[in-house]
Amino acid sequence: LLRGRLLHGAFTALLASPSFYMMLAILTDVPGGMGDWALTCPPGRWPGSACPPPRGADNVSAMSPAVRMSRAVVGVSRPASGAEHQMAHYWEMDALRRGEEHPLHGNAVGVGTVLAASLYEMAAEYLPQGFAAPDKGQILACLQAAGSCADPKELGIRRELCLESLLHAMELRDRFTVQKLLEQKGQLISCAQELVARYYGG
Repeated sequence: LLRGRLLHGAFTALLASPSFYMMLAILTDVPGGMGDWALTCPPGRWPGSACPPPRGADNVSAMSPAVRMSRAVVGVSRPASGAEHQMAHYWEMDALRRGEEHPLHGNAVGVGTVLAASLYEMAAEYLPQGFAAPDKGQILACLQAAGSCADPKELGIRRELCLESLLHAMELRDRFTVQKLLEQKGQLISCAQELVARYYGG
């Protein structure tokens, strides 16, 4: 309990006077994972979520407890951690192996969320009837309004690393994600290659 109060106090203090870059990292780490979580839930059992318009620390501090609550209700982090987080972790692990600096986790998750939403668009014909896939346009609008990066190349992710993460980040944890859905349908490789070509050319 004491540790939780100390962490909450530290988080509140951070939000009180954050750097803009740190605020973006916190903001973009929040709205993710709901699409993949919904794939594993019975229809109608879990409400959808929308990215609120960023208006500073008040919204960020309100969103973070909501995300933690969703994790506590179901007992796992899956509602807020899907393909987008796995890609972010994949990039971070690669940078650590190389001894290089990497983007803040939240900024990487923001870009991963755009990539995951793009995969959902490509997987539209395989999704359950009535399934509400993540709205990439809304995600991009949120990131743009916040002044955050939405492009893996702009984030500093190498082309080959982006492709590797699209193909293999799903192996980091035993979770059903849009990547696993596409793999089951035999479409992951072609979709990943097409998506990488959109950002890096060729």
